[in-house]
Amino acid sequence: METIRYAETTEETDGLLLICADKISNLNSMVCGLESGGDLVWHYFHSPKDRQIWYYETLYNIFRQKLTTYDCLLKRYFNLLNIIDQLTIVEDRLGQRSQSLKHKLARIGDRDA
Repeated sequence: METIRYAETTEETDGLLLICADKISNLNSMVCGLESGGDLVWHYFHSPKDRQIWYYETLYNIFRQKLTTYDCLLKRYFNLLNIIDQLTIVEDRLGQRSQSLKHKLARIGDRDA
C-alpha cells in the first residue's frame, strides 16, 4: 500500500519509472510462474490472488495517468496484466473442471460400492 500511496502523491517521474520497471519485472515473473506451475504461483505472495491483481491494476492506472509519454512501458505493463488475466481464467476453469471430475468419480465409486 505504501507503493500505491507514493505513486499517487509523487510528481517524481524517475521514482515512478523505477516502480513501474520493478512491477513489470514482477509481472514477468508471475507470467512465467503461471505458465510453469499454474495457480501455485499465488502461494508465494502474502495476499490472495484477487488482491495481487487489484494491486497491479491500481498501479497501472496511476502510471497511465502520470507517465503519459512512456507508451512502450505502459503497453508492456498492460499486456502483462492481460496475459495474467487470461492465464488466471484458464487456471480457474481447469480447477473447476478438476473438482467436477473428482465429484463425478466419487459418485461413480459410491454407486459401484
